Amino acid sequence: AYGSYRVSIKIFDAFGRSDQIIYGITVSDSIAPVINIDDKSEQVLKVGDVLTIRSATAIDDISENLTVYTYLLTPTLYTQEYAMGDKVKLNQKGVYYVYYYAYDDAGNVGFAEYKIIVE
Repeated sequence: AYGSYRVSIKIFDAFGRSDQIIYGITVSDSIAPVINIDDKSEQVLKVGDVLTIRSATAIDDISENLTVYTYLLTPTLYTQEYAMGDKVKLNQKGVYYVYYYAYDDAGNVGFAEYKIIVE
């Protein structure tokens, strides 16, 4: 797992003498999680249509069980968090974006998005 560790080894020889070796190991993590959206294609919908927030998963090289946060950005730049599978009625013409974020234990951020055009 990501983090710093202290290793201590005690050594004994056949004559009863001993020594101790202590050193540190740091496991670094600079790789962001990767978010996979079930369908990343752009959508074209009409005013009044209902958008279903698509599912996504995040994977990381070290951290497990990542939470994916989902946000909808409206044409007026209003942003609200939603859960995957939520249904949202689109009342404004313009371009919407669904953003996905996931953070690993080291604080690296993964990001993905898809676009919705409302006519």
